[in-house]
Amino acid sequence: MIAMHSFSLGDIVHPFHRLGLHFLALLIAASGAVAADGLHHAGMPVRKPGPEFGSELTAESLGIGPTMDIATDGRYAYAVGKGELRALDLETGGKPRVVGRLKGLGNTRQIEVQDGFAFVTAREEGLFVVDVRDPHKPRVAARYDTAELATAIAVSGEIAAVGSRFAGVELLDVKDPNRPRHLATIRVGEVQSLVFKDSWLFAGCWSEKIVAVIDLRDLRRPRLAASIPLDGNGDGLDIRGNLLAAATGHHARKKGRPAPGDEAFGHGHGVEFFDISSPETPCRLAGLKFPAFYRIGMDMWGVKLTDDHAYVNDTHNGVFVIDIRSPKSPKAAGWVQLRPTGGDPGPASGLALTKGAILIAGAFDDLHKAPYVHANETKTSGARLKAPAPENESARHQHSCYCFEGSAHALASWQDDELLLAGGSGGLYVIRHDDKGLKGIFRLPTKGFARDVVSHGDKAYVAECDGGLSACRREPDGSLARIGNYSDEKGRSITQVVLADQGRIAFLAVGTNTLQVLRLHPDGRFEKILEETPKSGLFYRDAISEATPDGKRVLVQWHTTGLHEFIAENGEVRRSGWTYAQPMDTECGATPFEDGWIATSRSGPFRVKSGEEKPFEERLIKGSDNLRLPGKPSMAGRHLYIADPFQGDITALELSSQGLVRLLAKTKVTGHPGRVLIHRGKALIPAGRDGLIIWDYPSQPRTSGHKVGPSFFACPELVEFLTKQSSFPPK
Repeated sequence: MIAMHSFSLGDIVHPFHRLGLHFLALLIAASGAVAADGLHHAGMPVRKPGPEFGSELTAESLGIGPTMDIATDGRYAYAVGKGELRALDLETGGKPRVVGRLKGLGNTRQIEVQDGFAFVTAREEGLFVVDVRDPHKPRVAARYDTAELATAIAVSGEIAAVGSRFAGVELLDVKDPNRPRHLATIRVGEVQSLVFKDSWLFAGCWSEKIVAVIDLRDLRRPRLAASIPLDGNGDGLDIRGNLLAAATGHHARKKGRPAPGDEAFGHGHGVEFFDISSPETPCRLAGLKFPAFYRIGMDMWGVKLTDDHAYVNDTHNGVFVIDIRSPKSPKAAGWVQLRPTGGDPGPASGLALTKGAILIAGAFDDLHKAPYVHANETKTSGARLKAPAPENESARHQHSCYCFEGSAHALASWQDDELLLAGGSGGLYVIRHDDKGLKGIFRLPTKGFARDVVSHGDKAYVAECDGGLSACRREPDGSLARIGNYSDEKGRSITQVVLADQGRIAFLAVGTNTLQVLRLHPDGRFEKILEETPKSGLFYRDAISEATPDGKRVLVQWHTTGLHEFIAENGEVRRSGWTYAQPMDTECGATPFEDGWIATSRSGPFRVKSGEEKPFEERLIKGSDNLRLPGKPSMAGRHLYIADPFQGDITALELSSQGLVRLLAKTKVTGHPGRVLIHRGKALIPAGRDGLIIWDYPSQPRTSGHKVGPSFFACPELVEFLTKQSSFPPK
């Protein structure tokens, strides 16, 4: 079994900091410790592996363009990159030949193929299911609106698992691949890769440096069974029989954050092997380190196993071939680096095996083929899973709710007792909320996932992901009619919209990290007047605050540089020149309050005021010491509501006129909640797959089975496991 050593709870909190290594690396860049482009550590170039890593292999480019990931199903390979899937015939007698293409798949990341269907994660665009039964004519069979940035994918029989970073793992029923259905969610950390073995699921968790072992014997109630510490950031996994391989990167495990020059800095790159014959008590067998380096941007690592070799893609380090005929004594047998792109070797972002060759995904340039005599196609490990029988979803809710086909992302007040609900794949809903509860009265299908909605007068604006931004007008019968649509010229998704300047201006979150500002015209036309994509970019999720009551000021949350103030007035937008340079977490945010804003953090809510310079500790609201509540905030009078989209926690607080805060109530949902809206005196929660929930809480302090105190990012089971784990097993 894995050797255990104790470390403090404070050491556990560190890996769960939502800023992640991307943010920390960029902070180092800002301090001058790295090259000017913020991606390269000046003292740590990417080197060619030495003779201890075996013979250098050769790789030829196949001429199909940048490729993020690659998968095979025997005769055909399927490559994804730049929003496109390419099907390649591997039995043409020479170089694989492209026989089919499908564009429009968004920000493609990973691909798995099973029984003629390709499952493609596409970050902000969710999950695509592509019918490749005829590889010459691939077509989109279905899409699934994931909880956050869809990254990891694994498929076993009738079950697919999608990892959306900190939002956790969603289990889907794909018995009918044309209609994926949500089964359950489990939160285990920053999930980057997944692999099945029988009724177990293994998750490579990035910033936590672990493999999470998930028990799926009850598919509707998955359980964290174990966590395996790794000596580097966790990512790619593969299983062969009872052997688990885990690819790692960035920095080796140590207490605190490694700094340039530390022994751990850049030394997390490698592969580790575990015996999982007993999944709940895994046993570490061995590990092999690769040359140290540190780069961000292309920072993902993968591994594929055959009976006697492991093949590891380590981005700029290239691909390593490991002889594992004796898993306790793995030996490097060969390596290959891709041709340089921008100074470094091109990043190998994925790989697949075919008879006598390694297919290597080059994220920056092309798909490559490296002949290797021992290479062979891998086979699925273990039994294939069956989907459970349907269940009455409403029976599991503790609150009154409106459930529908889709995911409740955002709410906006509309006319009288009506609300607008951005319902993901369900489209845009008009909901009546009265003394009888919630009732749907109209649904407007949307081209993409309805992720956000706002209203002004008789007009509604819905962010439709890759469907753009639509302007809708309320008709006399209460229905909605589209009167205009704006699409990003690069085809990027629009995931958030905020109105300012009395409905004349719209701030948009575009793609992963771009801010755009539009001028809105009464007839439904749009005019882009500003676009910003700084090196840090928007911080992923709902990064734009609601406008102040006068409609003039908006705060925008950047990935590394804090909260930036914009002024919208008379149809024009400009920066105010003031920035609050407090690093934020991706699931936190700000909301207007009095003459400034209330912002959230892991240290508690704090006050922000334009132009005010004050240390962070002095900004914290008094009484919030034991209310360290990350999440997206909203205000109603002096009541502050915080919804944590990653952990599912919703908290109601009261702010006194003396600047103190007290807890009113807490609750938890299994879905991923958006900002709370108060309507007709009730707290309404758009709770993702849990639907739209009415939270009727008493005015006296109350919790729903939750201890008030420090809030850790991990689920309780994961914290419990990590308290028992070592910093790293002894060498």
